[in-house]
Amino acid sequence: MSVHVKQSGKVKFFSEQKGFGFIIPDDKSMDVFVHRTDLVGNEMLLVDQRVTYELGSSNKGDGRKAINVTVV
Repeated sequence: MSVHVKQSGKVKFFSEQKGFGFIIPDDKSMDVFVHRTDLVGNEMLLVDQRVTYELGSSNKGDGRKAINVTVV
């Protein structure tokens, strides 16, 4: 069983129409992809919103995506 560590960052971009966007991690590592299906609750994300998330795997891009994303 893998353990996911909570991370934090802010929303760089999120398209409500397309249902995805990117988060800028606080540790200044590469931006992280986020999809609306990985948001906790029915919240949509806004640019510069603070969020917490866990890193999950994706078959696109660099293989990482944000999961269990919560607006702080």
